[in-house]
Amino acid sequence: MKILVTFWLLGFWVLGHAQQDFTKKILFVLDCSGSMKEKIGAQSKFDIAIQTINHLIDSVLEKNTNTLYAVRLLGHQYHKNQNRCDDSKLILDFNNSFTTNEVLDSLSKIKPLGQTPIAYALTSSEQDFNSKKNQQNILILVTDGRETCQGDPCAVSEALTKKKIIVSPYILGFSVDSITAKYLTCIGTFINANDEKDFKTKLTKIVSQATKKTSMTIQFYDSAKQIIPNIPFTLYNTHTGEDINTYISASKNHLDTLWINSQLDYGLKIHVYPAIDIPNIKYIRDTHQDFSYTLILKDSFDLHKKAWYYDKNMKKLQAPSFQYLTLIQSSESILTHQILDYYQDPKILKSHRDLSLIKEKEPCFLKLKIPSESILSIFHEKDLILQKTIDKGIHMFMTPSGNSNIWYKLKKDHSKYTKIKKFSCNALEILSFEL
Repeated sequence: MKILVTFWLLGFWVLGHAQQDFTKKILFVLDCSGSMKEKIGAQSKFDIAIQTINHLIDSVLEKNTNTLYAVRLLGHQYHKNQNRCDDSKLILDFNNSFTTNEVLDSLSKIKPLGQTPIAYALTSSEQDFNSKKNQQNILILVTDGRETCQGDPCAVSEALTKKKIIVSPYILGFSVDSITAKYLTCIGTFINANDEKDFKTKLTKIVSQATKKTSMTIQFYDSAKQIIPNIPFTLYNTHTGEDINTYISASKNHLDTLWINSQLDYGLKIHVYPAIDIPNIKYIRDTHQDFSYTLILKDSFDLHKKAWYYDKNMKKLQAPSFQYLTLIQSSESILTHQILDYYQDPKILKSHRDLSLIKEKEPCFLKLKIPSESILSIFHEKDLILQKTIDKGIHMFMTPSGNSNIWYKLKKDHSKYTKIKKFSCNALEILSFEL
């Protein structure tokens, strides 16, 4: 059995109502060391920084309600003569409802005093983010100098990147010399500002870049370029293996936009039989893309003659050698994988060309109450054992005993309404669910 997968990028297309919750966290790490008291024009570097940050948070929040902001300071609690290198504090925790001038009111009480413990502040930022699924963490460091506390900001940044806590932080240097600029580049994306106007312009550009969204749609086609709906798929984090999005694909009219954390590398599992794993999806940051995959199945068959089954009265019939059977119905364009109904006559099944043996375990039985026509997929551990459209009513299914889960959604619904129900059953046990 061979499956050919092809992929191409289509034009820009977003369905406005196909949204998914996704949060961006932007942490400003502001240098409050003694040198930030220096004036550029009529104001100090520190005053220019806090006024610009306040304006950006106030103006950007109106357009980006899914973006949370926080402010961490370094070098503001102890005078530099005290040589305190543990001087960093989260002064404003993540929020998306700051009132006008709230940031300015909090920061205007601060006076630049101390050392520049950049490494310590970056290390402390890990606990600020409290990273969760569907969350993108962005750090913007504003400083006019280099580390003064013997720390290694470059190593800390690299460690946070490997953990996927923060990837490529932004560093806005405020009138720094060329040697310091080269030093700061190792932390992340470095941009230098020379005066007040330049600082405001460049910080605005950084925040604008950070708040841009990356999104995609995923759809499946046959060789005739016809959309194939009802395919279960998973987007996962390539580095950790963690599942990020789990869906049953929908028709073109119910296509969903998936918001993507552009700091992560994504892989795609297509849950047909056998499963298809595409370990790295190439996408462009800060834009929307439509991804399409063509699924082609070539005919094959593996007929096992020994069979057993249960009749409608749950009586076990013909069991010369226990074998768990599945029926794979295939065409030139798409594979549909279905488990045998427990009451189906093996004589009928033998007429099908494509009959495969995948399990040797006594099954349990599911009695499902379906509220409306639905798309249903059942997985035993990682194996897809059923995938079909189910009419409204009560239906019986046979699954292997052990741990399984059901993916389902109403046929009329968008993919984002896909639900998952986990269950475990013993051999010959009957479980009843209402989906």
